[in-house]
Amino acid sequence: MKQILVIIISLFCFKISAQTKVLISAENAEIENYYNINEFYFVHQIVTSAFYMTSLHKELSINDMQIIVTNVLYKINNKYPVHILIKRESDTDARLSFTIHEGTKDGTMFIIGTNYSPSFHAFTEEDRDDAIVRWFFIKGNKLVYRKDLISVNKDEDYNKTSLINSYMFDDSFENDNQVKSLIDEIIKDKNATKRDLLYAKFYLSEYYLMNGMIDAAEKQVTELEKFFEENKNKEIPEEYIIIPNIAKTEFQLMKELNNK
Repeated sequence: MKQILVIIISLFCFKISAQTKVLISAENAEIENYYNINEFYFVHQIVTSAFYMTSLHKELSINDMQIIVTNVLYKINNKYPVHILIKRESDTDARLSFTIHEGTKDGTMFIIGTNYSPSFHAFTEEDRDDAIVRWFFIKGNKLVYRKDLISVNKDEDYNKTSLINSYMFDDSFENDNQVKSLIDEIIKDKNATKRDLLYAKFYLSEYYLMNGMIDAAEKQVTELEKFFEENKNKEIPEEYIIIPNIAKTEFQLMKELNNK
């Protein structure tokens, strides 16, 4: 396994040297998934927090994203952070920092820091109080956003789609086996709204990725995109395009990880 990872990282280093847009600082000499984080959870949190919340998904190729995700996953631990600089010719460079802090009251913490200001909808040279910073906790093989911890998560007021999201991304493993049945309930419900169906189809694609079912995920992403196109500007607002876009990005990254 170690030999395979050396080959993987060597390939990524070649790509980085050829692609100066993404510059990576990672001092760790080891090459391993130090905390044994499930690849899907890692991909999901990086995609949503580091790429989509900052709009970097509009600028980065899948290869760029893959370089970032893989280097962070296989190079970070509590001693060694990973820093990313994304060169932008006509605007402020984007900075992403990934750090680990062990021994907090909620366990091992994973932090994503950026220089992206939601107020300005832009990356800024100076450090701002409103810059996007997100922190997560490593629970078993899950990477859990702080607000999704069971200790701060109440599911009695949730609708089904929110409950699916809660069960998939909280720190409990006991409710994971309820995810698929909840998704199926929505998809089979003749009275389900188009928005609920959109979310259910989205979560189904993620469910397949979470369980390593890449071929099934690919078919589901295609179905999700088709469903959105058929219903946009009717019962589903056009801005909901972000849902199939995230699904496709997560699938493409997971497919690349599985091909390495």
